Amino acid sequence: LNGTTATSQNPQVRLTSPVLYTVRLTATNAFGVDSITKTAFIQVNAYQTPGAGAVFSSIADATMGISRVRCAGLDSSFSNPTSPTYQYINTTTQVGTVFRGGKYSIVLNRPSSGTALDYKVWIDLNLNSNFETNELVLNKIANGDAQITDTFTISSTQAYGNTRMRVGLDLANSTQFNSVYSVVGMFKDFNIAINRDLVKPVVQLNGAPIVRTEINKTFNDPWVLALDNIEGNISSRVQKVSNLDTSNIGVYTIKYFVLDYSGNVSDTLYRTVIVELNSTGPILVLTPPTIYNLEVGTEFVEPGYSALDNTGNDITQNVIKVSNLNKDRVGDYTILYSITDAFNFNRTATRIIKVRDTTKPVITRKFAGLVYKHQVGSQFVATNIVSATDNYDKTLSLNFATGVNQNVLGTYFVVYNVTDSSGNVADQLTVQVEVSDYIKPTITLNGSSITEVEVLTSFTIPGVTVKDNFCATNTLVVVRTPSILRNDTLGTFSVKFVVTDCVGNKDSVERLIKVVKKSKPVITLLGANPMNLNRFCNFDEPGFNVVDNYYSNLKAQVTTDLSALVNDLPGVYPITYVVTDPSGNRSETVTRTINVLEKVCNTGLYENQFENYFTMYPSPSKGVLNIDLKNEVEVNNIEVYNVTGQLVASFNNQLQTKNTFDLSSQSNGLYFVRINTAKGTFSKSFVIAK
Repeated sequence: LNGTTATSQNPQVRLTSPVLYTVRLTATNAFGVDSITKTAFIQVNAYQTPGAGAVFSSIADATMGISRVRCAGLDSSFSNPTSPTYQYINTTTQVGTVFRGGKYSIVLNRPSSGTALDYKVWIDLNLNSNFETNELVLNKIANGDAQITDTFTISSTQAYGNTRMRVGLDLANSTQFNSVYSVVGMFKDFNIAINRDLVKPVVQLNGAPIVRTEINKTFNDPWVLALDNIEGNISSRVQKVSNLDTSNIGVYTIKYFVLDYSGNVSDTLYRTVIVELNSTGPILVLTPPTIYNLEVGTEFVEPGYSALDNTGNDITQNVIKVSNLNKDRVGDYTILYSITDAFNFNRTATRIIKVRDTTKPVITRKFAGLVYKHQVGSQFVATNIVSATDNYDKTLSLNFATGVNQNVLGTYFVVYNVTDSSGNVADQLTVQVEVSDYIKPTITLNGSSITEVEVLTSFTIPGVTVKDNFCATNTLVVVRTPSILRNDTLGTFSVKFVVTDCVGNKDSVERLIKVVKKSKPVITLLGANPMNLNRFCNFDEPGFNVVDNYYSNLKAQVTTDLSALVNDLPGVYPITYVVTDPSGNRSETVTRTINVLEKVCNTGLYENQFENYFTMYPSPSKGVLNIDLKNEVEVNNIEVYNVTGQLVASFNNQLQTKNTFDLSSQSNGLYFVRINTAKGTFSKSFVIAK
C-alpha cells in the first residue's frame, strides 16, 4: 500500500480476512540469504456490521442525514445523505491519519439545519474490532445544526496500526442508539491509520548561547523552546544535563534535548554558562509606568524607583535624577535615572513624561436659567451671553451658529462650540433666545393715592395713566380689582389697577379707599317741650327718636341727663339728651325744659318719712343694696325704677329686719326704690356706680 512493496524498508500491507497470519522476513546481501518466520503472528479481527430498526431514508426529511465527513485528512462527501443504512468507505484515498499526542477535529455536515438528531462517532483505539464506550469521540444529542464538530486527542501511549472510525446517527434522544444499532438511523465506517511520527522535534535556545552569572547567585536558566510537528509545544518535557556549579568561578555547559511521543529525539543544544565575580553590575528598576501621562498644570508624583548592587544591597539613595520637566507646558519630557556601583558599573533608565491637556474646555451661560431673554430692538451679540474657559489655553475662539433677529419677536436657538489647542472639544451648548419685550408698562395714579368717601354716598374713583415702551397705548389692558366698589361698609379698602401690555408684561398700582362716617346722628324729642311737672311727681319720659344715616339702634346709646331736675322745688329745670355713634360723631345736645309747679303731686308718696321706717345703704352702690327695717310695717312689695321711669326690679318678699337685694345686673346710674306698705308708699333714690 501507499507505494510500498515487499522489499520496502517499512512495507504497508492490507490484511482482508479475519484469520491468523504468519509473517516471514527475508534479508539478502552479497554473502547470502537469511530469514525469520513468525507463525500465527498477526490476528485479524472483523468488525460487526451495524443495523437499524427501520430504513432511515423512508422517514428522513430534506434536512436530515450525513452529507460530508472530515477527520485527520479524511474528507468524504455523499450525494445521498440518507442512504444506505450502512456504508464502509474502504478506499486508499479516504483514510484519516493520526499520531501519538496529536489533537484532531471531527466535522460532520448534514444537508442543512433542521430536525434534531443524535450523532455519535467512535474510533477503535484499542484495535480489537469493537467500538467501546471509552472510544466515543463525538456525542451530540438532539442536535439540529447544519455542522456538528468535536475534538479528540491521541494518547501518548497509543498503539500503532490501522483501525476504523464509525459515524452513526439516530432519532433524537434515542435510548437504544449504540455502535451496532440505531432505531431509525444509519452508519458509515472509515479507515484510520495510527502511524508513528518520523519527524524529530526541534529545540532552540531562549536567549544567548553564552550567558554570565555571578558566583553564589541562583542561576535563572532562560531554558529552551521545543516544538513538535504533531504535539506542538513540548518545552516542559525538555531534559537537561548540566555540570553548572555557581559556588565556583568557571565555565560550564548545559545540554538540552527532548523526545516526542513517537520516540524521536531532538538534536542536542548547548549553552555555555560563565560563573564570575561580578557580571551584572547594579540593577535599576523604575516603578511603572515608564511612560507617564501628566495633566498639564498638575504636580508630577514620582512613582518610585529602586537600585541594588550585584550582591543585593540597596543603593537607591545613590540614584541621580536629571529632568527637563515643565508641568505647565504641553510637551514630552524625560527624567534620566542613573546609578553607578562600587565596580563602576553604570545603569541608566529613562522615564518619559507626556504633559498633555486632556481637559475639555467649558462653555457656560452668563445668565441665570436656561433661556436668555433679549429685549426686542436692542443689539444682540452672541458672544456676550456665554463664556468659554479652559484649564490651559488663556484665549479661546467661540464658534456659534445663530439666526436671531433682534427686531422680531420669536424663539431662536444659538449653538456654541469651542475646541482648545490640544483638540479637546467642549460639550456643545445650545442656548434658547427669546426675543420679546421685557420692559413693564408704567401705570400711575391720577390724583392722591388715598381717596376718602362718605359711607352710603355715591363716589367716583379717579383713574390711572398708562404707557409702554413697545406696545401701542390702545393695546394696553387695565383691570381694576375689585371691579365693583362697596360704599356700605366702613373701613379702608385697597383697589388694585393692573396694566398688561401686548406681550404680557404687567405692572400694578394700588389706591386706598377710606369709607368713613362724618355725619352726626339727630335726636328728636317726643311729647311736650317745655313740659309741666307737679311738685313731688316722678318724671315720666315721653320718649325720643334717633335718626342716623348708617347706624341703627342708637336709641339705647342716648345719654339722658336728669341731674339738674329737682321735682320737690318749684322752678324750671333742663333735661338734656345726647348720643355719640360708634364712629365718634356726637349729636347736637337736645334739651327738654321741665316746669316744676307749686301744685303737689297726689301720689301718696311719703319721702320725708322714709327714714322713719327704713335705712337704705350704701349709695352709691356697686350693685348690692341693703334695706333695714327700723319700725314694724307691713310691706307688700318693693320696686326699683331707673331714671326713665322703667321698672327694672321687683321683690314681693316680706321684709326682715335686715335685707339684701342683688342689683348687679343693672347699669350704672340713678335709680328709685318704692316700698309699698299698708301705711302707704315710701320712696328714696340711690346711685349704682360699679
